[in-house]
Amino acid sequence: MDQLELLETFRASLKTAPLDDRDAFKRAIAQAPAILGVSQAEIASWFHLSRATVNRWATGAAAPYPGLRKVVLHRLARRAADQRQKLQDFVAATAAEVVAPSPAVGENDHEGAIQDVNHLTPEEVIRVSAGVFSHTNLEIFLPQGQGVYAMAA
Repeated sequence: MDQLELLETFRASLKTAPLDDRDAFKRAIAQAPAILGVSQAEIASWFHLSRATVNRWATGAAAPYPGLRKVVLHRLARRAADQRQKLQDFVAATAAEVVAPSPAVGENDHEGAIQDVNHLTPEEVIRVSAGVFSHTNLEIFLPQGQGVYAMAA
């Protein structure tokens, strides 16, 4: 399952989670940091709670009352939807703005480099061996023999 599908599946499960099921709530809280790319402390800050409280929710040692569970699950679902949209936008922008490799990076012979990645799927665009991101440039290092692509941010 790719990241886009994972975010959508997680969002859908949050929207349909039964509010009286403490186990379902525990699973959602335990999975949220990895899926959403946030820490328990960040989740806690959204609700003005301590990280320890979110940790107790994630381990099942405690759970908020059902009314607050609804608010928490709704916020997590909204975050999953936002993350999914940002990822889709990133993939679209990356595919649209990929340019020829920089001569300063990679092999010396760039004449045969692919400049148009529209034939690649979104997963292929973001599935890279390694990536280096800064506020000014994005360089995508594709698997061996496929070159290096740079994009101005």
